[in-house]
Amino acid sequence: MIQVRNLHHCYPDGTKSLNGASLRIKENEFVALIGRNGSGKTTLLLHLNGILEPKRGSVVVGGLELKKKNLGEIRNKVGIVFQNPDDMLFSATVFEDAAFGPRNQGLSEKETDERVKSALNRVGVFHLKDKNPHHLSLGQKKRVSIAAVLSMEPSVIVFDEPTSHLDPRGRKEIMELICSLNCTKIIATHELELLKYCNSVHVIDGGRIVHSGSGVGNEILKKYEII
Repeated sequence: MIQVRNLHHCYPDGTKSLNGASLRIKENEFVALIGRNGSGKTTLLLHLNGILEPKRGSVVVGGLELKKKNLGEIRNKVGIVFQNPDDMLFSATVFEDAAFGPRNQGLSEKETDERVKSALNRVGVFHLKDKNPHHLSLGQKKRVSIAAVLSMEPSVIVFDEPTSHLDPRGRKEIMELICSLNCTKIIATHELELLKYCNSVHVIDGGRIVHSGSGVGNEILKKYEII
């Protein structure tokens, strides 16, 4: 589903964030990306649907290389749920936030309405459809953010720290929701307890993938100062 080859990225202030990152993600795989702060996790995620474009190297999603001519189609395939839901929620109601993506895709109001109802029901917040999202709890906001991506029916969903600042019950509920989604899923996380939900784990350090496998041992975690 996703292939990243020798990806490099340097921010305008000179900060080098990716230094030859490469990884492969299979269709319907549930992948964890872990690493220290500043290791390049978020920068890598932002390349997967073209928020950032490769400076060197390549990203291929579902057979399409990340280039300007393919950007719209790739963004329909890959949705990103940001760590802070307030970065995604800007409308007057929950319904309008979830409808933004389908409308942007050019769907009719009938199709949009069906997509939104399905997505809000899927994450358990349909009863909040007329509420202002900024008046919701953090857990509810996170669910609405997921619904806003689900309504676009992507084949890949990327989650940046999906359980941050939630209590244990909230973390469990969000992870169970994510596990139930029928698509390719990628989470970037600091919370090692979440790895048990995933099929594979990629460790990033210094802008490179330094370990890939079905799990990760304490030696690797200590070597790259993750624990």
